[in-house]
Amino acid sequence: MLVRALEYNYDNDEGGMENGKFLAGTEVENYDTFLSMLQNMKGKDIKIDDEWYTYEGDYLLNFPKNDTFMMTLDIFVCGY
Repeated sequence: MLVRALEYNYDNDEGGMENGKFLAGTEVENYDTFLSMLQNMKGKDIKIDDEWYTYEGDYLLNFPKNDTFMMTLDIFVCGY
């Protein structure tokens, strides 16, 4: 599964999860281990390249409309 880190869209009044800014992506082989890690990371800081972000616990599972795209798990972070 493809996992993407997105920064909240601060221009959106609906909570910021629509049209988040793409920061990084990777493919995860062990889904259970990754979800356990996400639960433990809530409120923790993470570093993507040279920038620091906080993971607040929001994630979104995206299913494509057709089979030409991969399902993704988007995790949302706050920049500071």
